[in-house]
Amino acid sequence: MTLSLGTPTTATGLDTLSDCIDFKVIPLTTDKAGYLYYNNTGGYNAARVVTSSGTTISAIGAEANIIGAIGSDICIATLSTSSFVVVYEGTGNTGIRAKACTVSGTTISVGSETVLYNPGGSVIGTSDDLFACRVDTNKGMTVFGDDTNSAFGTAIAFTVSGTTISAGSVHVFTSIGMANPGADEFYGSSTHVLVTYINST
Repeated sequence: MTLSLGTPTTATGLDTLSDCIDFKVIPLTTDKAGYLYYNNTGGYNAARVVTSSGTTISAIGAEANIIGAIGSDICIATLSTSSFVVVYEGTGNTGIRAKACTVSGTTISVGSETVLYNPGGSVIGTSDDLFACRVDTNKGMTVFGDDTNSAFGTAIAFTVSGTTISAGSVHVFTSIGMANPGADEFYGSSTHVLVTYINST
């Protein structure tokens, strides 16, 4: 197997590592991807879509301002070839929140913020304790260790219509302290997700 590498292309317009940090990349189609990063110069979390032809980056979309500085970690998950969701903890102990985004070409449209869970305290203890994944083209799930409830493993499913998110009920899936959750759909299922985590107690 031979790996062919393309020529590096400036992805954000920001010059240094301190200006642009914490990259997260998601696939959208066979020739299109999205990426989320923190614009340290502007003080907000942003996303862009990029297209490619072979090993050549053919187009980089305009920056979309997703959310300003946040209280803890932020994660991103593909839902379909034209949509993704961003999940994060809000500032000032305002709970787990999410925004749905749609993609047309390389243009991102950002939806309004939806509160998924707000127990009235700091939910996420470390930057690795929040994760989101796709369940179906219009459905996702977030998993996290809830620091307001002894870091018990907690999950919330949500549906997405356009850029509107409707949250399901909160489900505690393990009554032990946990860390570093992960989750992914069972391919082709649309109803089943595998959740992994580290027992931190």
